[in-house]
Parts: sequence; structure tokens; C-alpha cells
Amino acid sequence: MWQMLTKPNLLIFLQASHPVGGARRNMSWTLVEWEEQQRRLAHAHAHSDLILDTDQMSIEQVLEAVILFIGRGNFQK
Repeated sequence: MWQMLTKPNLLIFLQASHPVGGARRNMSWTLVEWEEQQRRLAHAHAHSDLILDTDQMSIEQVLEAVILFIGRGNFQK
């Protein structure tokens, strides 16, 4: 779907585990529903320029990691 909506110059995948993601977004997804979402996102995950496991990261840390990645020019599109 990400390719159908737009052709991004940079694709960043923010990953959160089932418990962490559910707590952050106040979602009541079952593990099966979360796993299905992971399956649906597998193509984007595989084609991401940067994948961040955000479970142990604050919003500020995620932002800093993304800015550093972009600043280093670690991607080619």
C-alpha cells in the first residue's frame, strides 16, 4: 500500500512489540491481530531504509535517530 499511495524517497519503519504498541496507542489488539498487521507490513519492512525498534525509545530518541540517519545520507533512492 505504501507504494500505491506515494513513492517515498525514504522509508522508515517504526517497530513496536505487541505489548508496547498496544499500551502506547491504547489499542486492544489481540496478539493474532498484531501478527496479522505485521504480516501486512512485511513488504514495507523489507524495503525500509531504516528500521527502528522503538520499544525502549522515547519520542525524542526516535526523532534523534531519524535525524541522524538522514543527516548521514545513509539511503539511496
